[in-house]
Amino acid sequence: MTDRKKPGVAFWATVGLAVVLAYLLGTGPAIWLESRELLPPIGQRALVIVYAPLIWAGDNSDAVVGVYMWYTDFWRSNEPRLLELEIH
Repeated sequence: MTDRKKPGVAFWATVGLAVVLAYLLGTGPAIWLESRELLPPIGQRALVIVYAPLIWAGDNSDAVVGVYMWYTDFWRSNEPRLLELEIH
């Protein structure tokens, strides 16, 4: 039998970072679905529960609210923001 090492701290730190990033970036598609009324009522309630910590952070931190509002507004809009840029 071969002696395999257990995953170390670097591995678990990477996994933790990936989970946090997926959670944060997942708000965009969730808001896209919700703003277009593509979620059933239970899905809308689930979003409020799942993203409650992020909603709380946005409500209680000036540093978070600017970035959070830009990101959610980007997903919420009906037209892509990239098409709104003016080239001079």
